[in-house]
Amino acid sequence: MSKRRAYGTLLLLTSTLVAPAALAQTAPAPAAPPRPAATPQAEADQTNAATPGTTAQEQTTQQATPQAAPEAGVEVSSPGYDAAAGEDIVVVGRNIPNTVRSTAQVISVLSTDDIARTGEGDIADALTRVTGLSVVGNGFVFVRGLGDRYSSSLLN
Repeated sequence: MSKRRAYGTLLLLTSTLVAPAALAQTAPAPAAPPRPAATPQAEADQTNAATPGTTAQEQTTQQATPQAAPEAGVEVSSPGYDAAAGEDIVVVGRNIPNTVRSTAQVISVLSTDDIARTGEGDIADALTRVTGLSVVGNGFVFVRGLGDRYSSSLLN
């Protein structure tokens, strides 16, 4: 019996907490379509037809009172927007591959373009420009902080 009471209390509590949020959601009222502007003569005819018991003086007073014209749609422009150009949106994306960012390890990459840009004659001179590497002689490359048995280099 106590489980049933606990479930009932839980149901009542959750319903109490959820109900105000559900009732707070209301749909916005649809905007009324703008009506076309009528000529003053047509408005006067409609006024006369709507109120047959008015006198001539009241009718002239009603005609002299300016009628509120419906507001025209406000045109908002933004920089770079051309209404005559159309509604097409063109998105251009470029993929610039970055090998250093795409790997989880710490790496240094020298491409053919990088070596050609430095103007070095051989790979040993190009490797001297990589941070943390030291080239000893013509065949040994050491990584700073690691012994020679932990260094490995792959040359193509």
